[in-house]
Amino acid sequence: HIILRADSDGDGRGGVRITAEALIQAMGSVEISGSDFIGTDLYDSVIVEPDGNNDQILAGGSISIVSREGLTNDSDIIISGRVHSTGGGDISVTAKGAIKLGTALVTAGGSVEFHSPVVITDDSTITAGAVNFHANLDGPRGLVVNAETGNVAFEDTVGIDTAPLGYLAIESANVHFFNATAVAGDIDIKTNTLMLDAVMSTTMDGTVSIANTGQFTLSADAGINSAGAFVQQGGGSVSIAGDVTTSGGSIIFTDVVTLAGDVTVSTGAGTGNIVFKSAVDGAHMATLNAGAGDVLFESAVGGLTSLEGLQIAGDDITFENDVGVTDNLSLIAGGEINQTSGRVNADSLDAVADSGISLNTDVSSLKAIIMGTGDIYVEEADTITLADVETTNGSITVAAGETITAVDVVSMTDVDTNDILLAADGGDILVGFISAGALGDVTLTAAGGAITDNLADESANLVAAGAVLKAAAGIGAAEDDLNVDVGTLNAANMETGDIFITEVADGADIEVTGLTQTAQVGGSAILIAENGTVTVSGAISLAGTGNVLLEARGDDSDVILNALVSSGTGSISVIAADSVYQNADINTAGTIDVQATGGSAIMADSALSTSGGNIRYFARTDVAVGGLNAGTGNMSIIAADGSILDAGNWYTDIMASGLRMVAGTGVGELSNPLETAAGTVAAFAGSGGINLIDDDDVEIGTVGPVDVNRVMMDATSSVLTDEASNGYATTDGGSIVQASVMGTLTVSEPVSASGNGNVTLQANFGDILPGADVTSDTGVVAILPEASAMFTWSVMNEATMYYATLDRNGVAFDSAWVVEKTEWSTGYALPSGNYEFKVQAWTADGFGPASEPLTFAIGERAETLMPSGSFATGKDMTFRWVYVEGATWYHVMVKKDGEAYTSKWIEGATEWSPDYVLPSGNYEWTVQPWSPQGYGLISKPALFSVGGMESAAPSVTGPTGTLPDGESVNFQWTGVSGATWYHLNVRKDAELYISEWVEGATEWTPGYVLPSGNYEWTVEPWSAEGYGTPSDPAEFVIEAGSSPQQVPSTVEEMLAKFRFILSEPVNDDIVSAGDMDVNREPDTGRVAFNIYPDNGGLRDLSVVE
Repeated sequence: HIILRADSDGDGRGGVRITAEALIQAMGSVEISGSDFIGTDLYDSVIVEPDGNNDQILAGGSISIVSREGLTNDSDIIISGRVHSTGGGDISVTAKGAIKLGTALVTAGGSVEFHSPVVITDDSTITAGAVNFHANLDGPRGLVVNAETGNVAFEDTVGIDTAPLGYLAIESANVHFFNATAVAGDIDIKTNTLMLDAVMSTTMDGTVSIANTGQFTLSADAGINSAGAFVQQGGGSVSIAGDVTTSGGSIIFTDVVTLAGDVTVSTGAGTGNIVFKSAVDGAHMATLNAGAGDVLFESAVGGLTSLEGLQIAGDDITFENDVGVTDNLSLIAGGEINQTSGRVNADSLDAVADSGISLNTDVSSLKAIIMGTGDIYVEEADTITLADVETTNGSITVAAGETITAVDVVSMTDVDTNDILLAADGGDILVGFISAGALGDVTLTAAGGAITDNLADESANLVAAGAVLKAAAGIGAAEDDLNVDVGTLNAANMETGDIFITEVADGADIEVTGLTQTAQVGGSAILIAENGTVTVSGAISLAGTGNVLLEARGDDSDVILNALVSSGTGSISVIAADSVYQNADINTAGTIDVQATGGSAIMADSALSTSGGNIRYFARTDVAVGGLNAGTGNMSIIAADGSILDAGNWYTDIMASGLRMVAGTGVGELSNPLETAAGTVAAFAGSGGINLIDDDDVEIGTVGPVDVNRVMMDATSSVLTDEASNGYATTDGGSIVQASVMGTLTVSEPVSASGNGNVTLQANFGDILPGADVTSDTGVVAILPEASAMFTWSVMNEATMYYATLDRNGVAFDSAWVVEKTEWSTGYALPSGNYEFKVQAWTADGFGPASEPLTFAIGERAETLMPSGSFATGKDMTFRWVYVEGATWYHVMVKKDGEAYTSKWIEGATEWSPDYVLPSGNYEWTVQPWSPQGYGLISKPALFSVGGMESAAPSVTGPTGTLPDGESVNFQWTGVSGATWYHLNVRKDAELYISEWVEGATEWTPGYVLPSGNYEWTVEPWSAEGYGTPSDPAEFVIEAGSSPQQVPSTVEEMLAKFRFILSEPVNDDIVSAGDMDVNREPDTGRVAFNIYPDNGGLRDLSVVE
């Protein structure tokens, strides 16, 4: 042991100085004490001078360096030379003043105890089993502490009293800072546990690096203020109740973090990032500010214990796992907010970013705003309220598992790609205000619920260039429709509920690109444009009983139908303030109600309206009819101030049980009459007259009252009635022409033409049955049954006789003086041609004025030639007829068993052969000529029948029994009436051997000798209607003999004898003859071939060995 004790007399003078040349070395302990070293101006109890890296004090035991007790001066202990205990002893230093350390203290497992303030005068290293600073520690130089598996404790401040440490590096089992710590440089701590009870700070860009394998605890009074970066790692855990900040450096937590209090983590205004690589938990508030840096969570936040709240600000904010927050989650990003995996769970979420937001959420309320250019994407697990979701320039997508309440959702820049999509998988979408501007589109999908209006007023819920709405339980409601300001609309409702949509924009038109209701019960569709035109460019289709209302209310607003409008059994109303343009079909089993309040109702030639109920068309001016079919219902057509006109010849214009028409000007035109197929007709017209031609029997009688259902804006309907109308009548000299093409014309109510209007009643192929008066004030009445003619007129003043003239094709044809009566009949059948009839009164003063010319035409009737009679088969049928002069087309119409079967337009030719086989049945066919001037007279029906194949099975007659080897075999059977082919199947030794189609004949002989074996064969008849009854199987045996088998010598010979097997023939496409291609693979000897039947067909057969 060595004891060095100065100032033995205790007068306060005398110290210990160990020079650089000296060495204090003991096998045991070393004790050094002193008061004040004589010869220095300072109070220094002990001075250990350095000798480079050599030990100045070396002991096998403990080392104690102290200032003598009782000193009145703050004597320091200066340790600049290396102090080393090799035997595991402790090193203890106690100074009356400060301990000035500028060297290395080393003990092999013992502790180092500083009982007085320590000033690090030069970079120092302490290596020991434990290190305890019982007083404050100051700089300005750096300190390295290596306590290995021991503890390091700083019981007082570090770098606070005089100067911060230059740097601080610690490696030990446990580290505890009881008071504030200030370091000018870096702090590097590697430990099992770390406890900070006060603030730890660095300056001069100093970083803080903590590697803890156990728990790092940052208490509520503690904190980390790092001038540089902060990095925590090591595989342990972190419990923080204090703040962690840097001056621009990044903050990285590698291990699990538990919030033990409300904390702030901030990198200041610089570009430093905040990164949590592991889970973050704790029921407290966390505030994160990364300035211009990013914030990244690589693991769950609040996964075990939800955070009370979380506020984050940074450039990019990224979540790579779940986030759990009890209250509010607030995110402010200078760049993007992204969630690559997991879900945000919070009561409310406020997110502001500059260039994009993408989150998976489980929140009650969402505010999401993008200040620059970027998209918003949110996938919500449950119900969500979109309190304020906006992007300055981008798209918005929100998908939720349950209901979405869209209070305010806006994309503020008008760009075509700035679309909005909201999808509620299992709930409703409550729409407050959603706007994609004038160029963006909005798509709303409520797959498990309804889309409803969530505004108190009637302002627009949706603003977009186009809107696509899909719901399961309705879109809008009767008491609160969905108000839109959109260019195009596509809506579909899948299960229950109605569609109520109103276009509210001033002067805005709306285009419907599709509207669908698949519900079978209810499911109406109401679409109203308050101030613009409605255009339907995609089908409107209701599957069930729902009603349809399309209404354009604004002045000069139209409804334009460019696509189908249909309902299963509901009623359809189409109402325009101005005109209705129908370029597509309207179809329902209910009623149809079309109204052009201020303009015309114009149907395209190919447009068709069909109904199982009544049909009503009303227009202020004209109604142009494409095709109207009320079936067994009645029809009312009104052109209040105009005419009812034929829009073309695609369809029969009007088909109904009863038809009433009222026109201010005319019904049809003389040069283009309306084509009807109506049971009963009543009509009223003005100067344009009435011009009608009916397909079959027609009655001029009483029609009405005609009721239709006017669909109201709440999807209910009220009955709209047009009163009964009787007979035909005109005003202002309008003429009347009614023709029947194929039937009888019955007059049950008066027919009356005013003024000099004429009346023509013509039955091209039937009778005219008068049951009421047919009159004209001063015109002529022509009754034209088939090709005969009866002309009547009213008495002319002072006439003694009348002179009647009849011109044909512009040339005088017949004339007569009529005395003492006002009628004239030709008395013969008129040939085909265009006729004009006039009558003049003869008085004592000569001829009076002639009547207005009455014109009519007797068309040349088409005449059928063949087929007629009975036919055994419908194969190769040809229809022929007589040429009609001037005809450019012929319309062949065929009925089978009383129902329409087929029809064909033939250009120019007078025959037609179907490219298929007519099945058995009773047929009726007609042909009607057509030219640019219109239809000619249809032929009288021709009848023929096609016999079917009888059900009896054929009987096989041979071969049977036992046959000798080497002889040819002839297969024979009885025929079946109506069979056109027979399918022969031969099995040899229980395997299919021959499958042969035989046309017409009842026998077949193979072109080769059958080998010995046991055979069974059947034959099955076939016609165009399919297979008949097969025969019973017959058996025969060919005995084994010595005759040589005929073996083909070449591939081609072999193929020539090959039997081709088909499942059944298809019309004429039978492989019975034709060419074949043969390709042989030189290496394998395999053969591939195609069969080309005579009719040009092709059968590909697989490769044959």
